[in-house]
This record gives sequence, structure tokens and C-alpha cells, in this order.
Amino acid sequence: MVVVAAWMAIGSASARAATAASIVAVEGQPLTGVVVDSVSSCAIQGSSISINWGDGTTTGGTATAGSGQTCNITGSHTYLNGGRFTITVAVRDEGGASATAHEQAVVSGCSSTGSSAPATPFTPTASGLDARFVQAIYHDILGRSAAPSEIAAATNALSLGATRSQLASTLLDSNEYRAHIVTSDYASYLNRAPTPSETSAFATLLGSGVSDEGLLAQIVGSPEYFASRGNSSNDGFLSALYCEALSRSIDPLAQTDDESLLGSGVARTAIASSVFGSTEYRSLLIRGLFLHYLRRAATPGDLATWTAFMHSGGTDEQVIAAIVSSPEYDAHVNPVPIVLILHGNTLSTTLARDATLTLTVLRILPSGHAAAVLVAPPRTKLVGVVSLGFHHKGRVKLSWNRTVHNQPLRSGRYLLILKAFARHKPYHKPYHKPYRTLTLIGVSSPVLFKVH
Repeated sequence: MVVVAAWMAIGSASARAATAASIVAVEGQPLTGVVVDSVSSCAIQGSSISINWGDGTTTGGTATAGSGQTCNITGSHTYLNGGRFTITVAVRDEGGASATAHEQAVVSGCSSTGSSAPATPFTPTASGLDARFVQAIYHDILGRSAAPSEIAAATNALSLGATRSQLASTLLDSNEYRAHIVTSDYASYLNRAPTPSETSAFATLLGSGVSDEGLLAQIVGSPEYFASRGNSSNDGFLSALYCEALSRSIDPLAQTDDESLLGSGVARTAIASSVFGSTEYRSLLIRGLFLHYLRRAATPGDLATWTAFMHSGGTDEQVIAAIVSSPEYDAHVNPVPIVLILHGNTLSTTLARDATLTLTVLRILPSGHAAAVLVAPPRTKLVGVVSLGFHHKGRVKLSWNRTVHNQPLRSGRYLLILKAFARHKPYHKPYHKPYRTLTLIGVSSPVLFKVH
């Protein structure tokens, strides 16, 4: 319970003005504590009490005696998003007289924090370099596996001179991808799946030249979003918009400005468009694209380059096409083969660039055969991965005592696979621990050896 207002004595036939003050709360946590005190007597038994919390939610209240002559109106509420809300308490007595009080609730926090972890790595299964690229972009862009006929058609196009950027743009310009965007936006902002007619209508809209952000503005500016996420109030709408689009609570200055615009008749769609067209939103978008497609955090240089590109008219799809046609993306899809030589307890290789090395150790099971060097269960069993540390490019020689996790290998046949990773600087995000991302840039063929 929270005491939301303290009232002057109303009496059975007349009402006097009430006083109020501001409160501070945190989203997702029930309000607690006394908000306002008064020195008047409590004489409102039998009155009807309602509390409008400013986010579109109205509840009842209870009159309780406070300290001394104080009369408090108490109620309970939990705000879903941060922002500034005007609480209105109304009391009407049995004789029809009424009194109201207003106060400000300043709510901090945001339930939406956005993604800060790289997408799960995807390893294509095809042997050809172009086919592996096709498998990767179907997985990353459309979220599904490419059919054999699609792989054949795409690799044929590449062999005839089509670029990887053109191939990615073809997928990004497809109705399937547009439907994927609509479905994702509905899930994120309306918390439901679109109907077939909604998917068709909005996919057509995207195909006519409306940007991804323009679509978002229409969804967020809709009566459904205003009612379901904003609880049919301007304060609720603004707090939900900033929390879900920018992963933070709305700041007081923006709330004052946006409330003024809404009050003057500016459409909610226009308010949403300004948010989705901001540098802050575009920076978050670029961060998400890098985490999804390159499995790493965007550097400050990446953010500056691509947000400037979008401010100059570049689209989400153009950014994605550039990312997946980059050498870095290709390194994910087609790691450079590296040669691993095992001589006694010495591992030797040559690195084309600085890298962090790991050694994957697999045991060939008794039913397996030495020729079956592909790591397909149940012929092999993972023993463990040995970290070999960071090394500079050039010739590398390492001593390995044939142990994994400080345990010597048992007698039997084993496979060794050396992997090289490029490391990136840690990425810091508020409320998240920093992490260092690694990009696979090289892998060796399996090397067979025996332990007697």
C-alpha cells in the first residue's frame, strides 16, 4: 500500500480542496511509503474513492486515519515503465460533494534492456565456399535453412557474376523477409502475432518503399498500442515507447516536450517517427545488427560510420547487405584453413594474423575407424577444449603435455583440431557485465594421433 493523498475534511454536504506532493518509484516495484500528510480531521467515511495512476490505470482507494488529525487515502500500484505520471485522487461523499488532488509520480527504470549478447554461431555444412555463404545468409536473414534448389540457384548466380551483396539484397527484398519483419515488430511492440491480412498489408507497405522505421512508427502510433501498451494515456504511451524503443525510461525534458506536442494535436505516429529516426535508436539498431550477423559488439567507429550512413538516407537492408558481404562475415562462414603439425609434444602452425588459439581434443570410440575423421557422433567423443592463449601472426610452436583439464589422456586414438579466433575489445553496456567477443578465423583439418 502507498498513501497517495491526505485530505482535508469533506463533511456530508460539502468538500474542501486537497493537497498533494510528488513521489518517487521504480518500475516493476510496488509503491510504498507516505506521500502526503494533512492536519485536517478524517470525515470521509462512506465516500467513494478512485485513484487514477496516470498510466491509464484506475483503482479504488481506502481512507485511513494517519497520525494526529491526518486522513490518508491509500492504494497500491505497480508501474510497468519509467516516466513521469500525474496521479489524480477523487473523493465523492454521500451527499454528492467531491474533492480531487493531483501529484506527480516520477518512476525510474525500464523493463526492456535489449539484447547485449552475440547470436549463437552458425556453422554451414556445405563444402563449397559459395554454398556455405548461401546457407549462412538464409539462416541469418530468413531464419531458416536454404533448400537444395535455393542453394543451387544462388551458387549458379554467383558463378555467373552476381555479387554476394546482390544475393543478400535479393533475400532482403523478398516478401518472405518483409513478412519476417512484420512478425518480429508485432511480437516486440504489440506482444502478439499479426493476422495474415495484417502481414500481407504491412509487407506490401514495406515493398512500396516505406522504411522499417516507418512501419514501426505506424504500429506504435496505432490505437491498439495506445490502449494495450500505453493504457490509453499519453504518459503511458510515452513511457512505453521510450522503454521499448530505446531500452530506457523517458527523460523529463523529452516527456515535457512530447506531452506538449501531443497536447497540441501532433499525432502519436509522428512522435514515434522522431524516436525511431534518432541517433540513439539507430545506434541501438547497429549494435543489434553487429551482434546478430558478426557475433560481436560494434566498435565506436562502426557506430559512427553506420549511423551517419543511415542519417544520409541508408536503409536497414543496405546495412545488412554490406555486413554479410564483408570479409569479416566471410571469415565466420569460411574460416581460413590452417595447418597443424604434431611432433611429439610440440604443436606447430603458421598464423596469417594475430589470433587466440584453442585445441579441440576428440577421442575416437572403439567402434570408429581412423579414416572417419569427421566428428560425427557416435564415432567420436569430445574430451575437451584446451586454451592455448593469444599469439602473434607468423610461425607458432607450442608445447602440449597431452592433458585436458589437467588430466592425462588415456590410451587410444584421438583427433586434434586447432582453431584460431580474432579477439575484439570488451563491449560495455549499462547494467551488463563487459564481455570479449571472439570471431573464428581459421580451423585446421583433424590430426590423428595415438596414446599408448
